[in-house]
Amino acid sequence: MIVETIKKLISSFFIETTVVIPETNMLQKKVVIITGASGGVGRAVGLTLLKEKAIVIAAGRNMQRLQKIYSKNNGHVFLFCADVTKEKDVKELVRTVIKKYGRIDALINCAGVFLEKSIENTTEKEFSNIVNVNMKGLFLMTREVVPYMKKRNQGLIINIGSKISHNSGVAPKKTLYAMTKYAVEGLSIALSNELHKWGIKVTCLMPGTINTFVSFKSKKYLSPYSVGYIILMMLQLEQVTFESIIFKSKKQYI
Repeated sequence: MIVETIKKLISSFFIETTVVIPETNMLQKKVVIITGASGGVGRAVGLTLLKEKAIVIAAGRNMQRLQKIYSKNNGHVFLFCADVTKEKDVKELVRTVIKKYGRIDALINCAGVFLEKSIENTTEKEFSNIVNVNMKGLFLMTREVVPYMKKRNQGLIINIGSKISHNSGVAPKKTLYAMTKYAVEGLSIALSNELHKWGIKVTCLMPGTINTFVSFKSKKYLSPYSVGYIILMMLQLEQVTFESIIFKSKKQYI
């Protein structure tokens, strides 16, 4: 009797932490902007979230490709032709989403380009392009959505970085691509610290090689839908902050 009383007293000082298991229809009212939604990772993320009935704003530079990809999802998808490197396009995109839906729950910055060239053979135009798409585009999109997220004291920003920023040795001819992904990771970490007091979460996903290109080794690499499912999980687990996530295919050793 005394032992049981002591146990009850001890337990009264502790509050049990419970984990909320999200329901499958939890994304039905989520308004999510996805850049680079017409191909690669962006396409996979868009289609994955649409299966869970999220409201997906699929942004890309090619409207025909967007229409072809999302033709069967007219009820939950809003297509927008925009170049994330152009301030005018970005402002119009965000303004239109706010006017139509009244809020932005999440921004997934998937737009990106890859460059495999030695630095001495890289033209200024190529340098400007990879910096503009991978860094400037992410900056412009983030800058425009943050004020609306601050007003609601909530929001999620996910930036697609790369495991290359954690590799001990960057492969030849990938130096400039690595430079942009180091920048994405650094911006994400610093921005997370800046915005957390407004309830805004910022995460950098750093996947290994993703199977978005023709290769004899394609089965060795991550499916882009793996990224989609991880983002789906992050959207569902609202009570959890993911500072950064590094992941790769179990068949990829470096």
